[in-house]
Amino acid sequence: MAEFGGSNRYVLDYLLAEVLQQQPEERRTFLQETAVLDRFTAELADAVTGRDDSAALLRELEQANLFLVPLDGRRQWFRYHRLFADLLRSELPMARQAAIQSRAARWLATKNLLPEAIGYALAAAEPVQAAALIKQAALGAFRQGELATLHAWLTGLPAAQIEADAELAANFGWLHWLMGQGAEAGRYAAVAQIVKGERPLPRLISLQACLTLTQTNSQLAIPEAQRALAELDASEQFFRNMVLLILAEAQNAQGDVAGSVTTLQAAVASGRASDDPFMTVGATVNLAQALNMQAKRSEAVTLCQALAAEFVDGQSQPLPMAGLALVTLGELAYQANELAEAERLILRGMALIEPFELMGADISGQLALAMLRQAQGAQAEARQMIQAVRQRIQQARFDAYEPLLATVEAELLLRQGAVAAVARWGETAVSRLDQVSYAQRELDLLVLARLRLAQNQPEAALDFLATLAGAVQRAARWLVQISVSLLQAQAYVALGQAAEAEDALATAIRLAAPENYRRLFLNEGESIAAMLPAVRAAAPAFVAGLLADFGQNVAAQPLLEPLSERELEVLRLVADGRSNREIAGELFVTVGTVKKHLNNVYGKLGVARRTEAVAQAQRLKLL
Repeated sequence: MAEFGGSNRYVLDYLLAEVLQQQPEERRTFLQETAVLDRFTAELADAVTGRDDSAALLRELEQANLFLVPLDGRRQWFRYHRLFADLLRSELPMARQAAIQSRAARWLATKNLLPEAIGYALAAAEPVQAAALIKQAALGAFRQGELATLHAWLTGLPAAQIEADAELAANFGWLHWLMGQGAEAGRYAAVAQIVKGERPLPRLISLQACLTLTQTNSQLAIPEAQRALAELDASEQFFRNMVLLILAEAQNAQGDVAGSVTTLQAAVASGRASDDPFMTVGATVNLAQALNMQAKRSEAVTLCQALAAEFVDGQSQPLPMAGLALVTLGELAYQANELAEAERLILRGMALIEPFELMGADISGQLALAMLRQAQGAQAEARQMIQAVRQRIQQARFDAYEPLLATVEAELLLRQGAVAAVARWGETAVSRLDQVSYAQRELDLLVLARLRLAQNQPEAALDFLATLAGAVQRAARWLVQISVSLLQAQAYVALGQAAEAEDALATAIRLAAPENYRRLFLNEGESIAAMLPAVRAAAPAFVAGLLADFGQNVAAQPLLEPLSERELEVLRLVADGRSNREIAGELFVTVGTVKKHLNNVYGKLGVARRTEAVAQAQRLKLL
């Protein structure tokens, strides 16, 4: 039987003539009715057939070897061989099949097997029953990130039924928003508002806050999110959690990274307390990104590594939920100029999250990959990726992403020397500076400063940077400050102000060195490389590593405080993959002594962990 497909006519004829027609009528009826089910127990068989002896009949079928397949070790759940089941169903009228599916849906709902119950209710063309079950199951589907499943359920209902039910409409609106379909999300939010009237559902209020953030104004989204939090109770915990994410994003968009971190820490705790993996992952990844904005890359890496290790299957392979953490780890690796590792992590993560159809996460990953391709020298591919993202945004009518995309594209084109192509963007960006969120304005000002430098207008570049610098420092957005200082250094060089240029570059180095933010310097090219020797004292090991990355000759042991012979010995063993305990055994010292040597190595090399120490030592030709 295993060798035949479901359409083999000869096998079907054999089964019909030699097997099914030889059965007593009572048994044949039982076979046909239970074959409607994808799987069943004796109790479910009783429920759909109206019998009370299904357990005995199933034992008889097993003994007769009538194509019954047990699905568990306790022999509670069964199914028929697929070919046999197809034949049995073909002999049963469709109306009878629908009645059985409806009964199965009711029984499965009593056992809280809601996904299967919904499938049977939809198959039976019972939209009222299906809608009630979908409303019960929606929160669970949201929490598990099963957006495609929820989408299939809701699209299986008549459109008029959704539009007449505020809860269904709000759920569909949320689903569209999570999948990046902004226009449809807004449409269903409006439908839910009309149906519900003056007292909207709390989950609708939270959806409206999301739409305000992504489609209109991040500042207005903050009070709307706070209102939603006041309205949502424990029964709507998923939506409370989502509002915390929205509030944090709105705070970040307004430049309040510290407030965003506090909100995200609360969101992570809430996600774990409510056993909500979707929220736990989303909030943790966003927290890592906020910490990175504070130039705490190591802390962000640790968070994402722990998250990726948590969401694995029985073979220690990452689950789809871990994809968000892997993409973020890839972005953090890119910032440390670990380009091969960044590519591996971003591609793996994006493949894992693809089934979720999360537009925001997908766009972030695509933009990160575009910048990575630029760093790898694949300029044409980087431009193509930007265009693909723009096409997707336009198709989804998610216009909120367009300013971000335009700014990223402008930066990429400037790095490729296409100054004239960016000039028109510059005019638009200047005209909208007072109309966009703080975060967008921040990006615009950085790229506008870069554009003015490319146009040989260093004074204008410094004006843009001065507008930005005070706010960045007050908000402790130190990652942005590194870029500000790098651009200031180049502007001062263009003006012939060497001392000011060195001060600005030294500021960038002191901010970047502790967390190994290398790529920001390398992206600036030779203009920064030429200045590095003059500011080596700001962070000797970090500067030496940058010079090596730029391809300049670096003398052996280019450290103000060279590594001792013992420290070099420990470092070589670390590079060989030895653990602290193994190193202690090799050198006949205690583990504590090994840790002390490693801490000395980290300090002298300006790194925070073993892998970075090895990479830095290789760049400096110490290994």
